[in-house]
Parts: sequence; structure tokens; C-alpha cells
Amino acid sequence: MALEIDGHTKALGLIGSPVSHSMSPAFHNASFEQLGINAVYLAYDVSPEGLEDAVNALREMGFAGYNVGVPHKKSIIPFLDEVDEGAKLMNAVNTVCIKDGKSIGYNTDGLGFTEALRNHHINPTNLRAVIADIDAEGSAYTAQLALEGARHITVLTESTQVDAIRNRMVHLTARTGCMIDVFDIEDYSSYSVNISLAQVYCNATSIGKKPNIEQSPLPATLLHADLTVMDAVYSPRYTQLINDAVMAGCRTINGLELLLNQAALAEKLWLGCEMPISYLRQRFF
Repeated sequence: MALEIDGHTKALGLIGSPVSHSMSPAFHNASFEQLGINAVYLAYDVSPEGLEDAVNALREMGFAGYNVGVPHKKSIIPFLDEVDEGAKLMNAVNTVCIKDGKSIGYNTDGLGFTEALRNHHINPTNLRAVIADIDAEGSAYTAQLALEGARHITVLTESTQVDAIRNRMVHLTARTGCMIDVFDIEDYSSYSVNISLAQVYCNATSIGKKPNIEQSPLPATLLHADLTVMDAVYSPRYTQLINDAVMAGCRTINGLELLLNQAALAEKLWLGCEMPISYLRQRFF
């Protein structure tokens, strides 16, 4: 039975553009209902031009917190009162808690990613991974893997971003000891050997998302059966990359699992509760 909204209902939400496709409202509202928490989660389409006003408005209206989607994960940082050290390292915020009138930024993308690996019995320590990173999520995944002891990470990005990301990775390598290479995502020949040696490949871009469902960030010919393939895209649930990976005999992890792990961490930050993950898997997967 759905909870009734009243004057004590906690308000939470998602800001980004677009947001109409998001599964976050369904996950969180089902969680609140199952746990008996008087809260509601809504999605708000916020333009880049309106981002600062939205941050101020959500704080003034008494929201408990919110998620931050594309394209705001990096650009929101200057508008927040505080940013967690992990989010600073990742240069991206996907979760904001509002406490004592302050907006505090965190990043649950990276931890949700490594939790998904552990759920599939993959230890990040000494891991070799390849991460396609054009959007903000990839930076979080790379940083979290390095912090948890990965041995080698190959980052694939747009040609115009290669030098900037390579420069940013120098600090991460110095801090963690993880070797990080950065390549143009379109130059398949330059990183094909890295793919052949990797245990994990993750698409952290929007490539393959509706309506461009025929697209994949990686040629099917580079997939191999020893590779676990993850896709942050969850609409469609079975992307071209995931379908290609199944055909190649790879283990696969879809975007809904990544989203659910990230949502559980966010809910704990906002409300201190344990999201009923098993119940949500049964209901939505």
C-alpha cells in the first residue's frame, strides 16, 4: 500500500537532462514503500543554465538530498557547499545530501561499480580493466578501481579528451600505484592488446542508449570469453554491447544492477537506511 504524502514527507529526487528515462524514481519509491519510510523521490529535468538556481532551490525547499545525472556531475561542484574527498578525486558528484542548510556532494558511482564486481566474485585487487569514459561515470569507476588495488586500467575516451584525462590520471597513479593508459576510443588498434589481457570491460558512456540502440562502444571482434562486460546503459536493458558479449561467451552485468547498487549507497547517505535490494531485484529485474 502506497504511503500517504503529508507535511512530514521527506523530499528527494534526481536532477539532470534528460531524466524521463530514469529508473531511479521507481527504485527509491518502491524502497520507501517497502521500508515504511515517509519519503518521495521525483525526477526534475534541469538545464545547464538552470543548474545553480536548482541547487539553491532544492536547499531552500528543504529537500533531504538528490541525485545528479548527466550532464551535471562535474559542473555542479562549484555550486555545492562541501564536496567529499572521494568525489573530489573522481571530479564528479552524483549524490547530494542537504544537512544543516548545506549541500554536500558525494559520489556513489564508483562504489556501486566495485560492489557489482564483488557480487559477481570479481576482486578489484590486481585487476586489469578497460573503461570507456566519455561521460562522468567513467572517472568514478577508474578512481574507485585504482583505490581498491587494481593493477592496470585502460581508459578509452574521445580524442579531444585524451590529453586532459591522461594528465588527471597522473595524480591517481601516484596516489595508488595503479598503471593507467588513456586511448582514443575510436582507435581500436591502439588498445586491442589491452582488451585481450583485461578481465573486465565497462561501458560508462551513453553509447548504445535509446534511441541509438544499434550502437556499441566496442567492436564485437575484440570481445573474448575471459572478459566480464558491464554496461552502465540500462535503457534498453540488453544493449548491443551486452548482446554481443553474450554471443562471445562473456559474463555480463547490466546497467540496472549498477544503478541499484549506487541507489542503495545514496539512500544510506540520505536516510541511514538499508535499501531492500533483494526485493527490488525480484520486482524490477
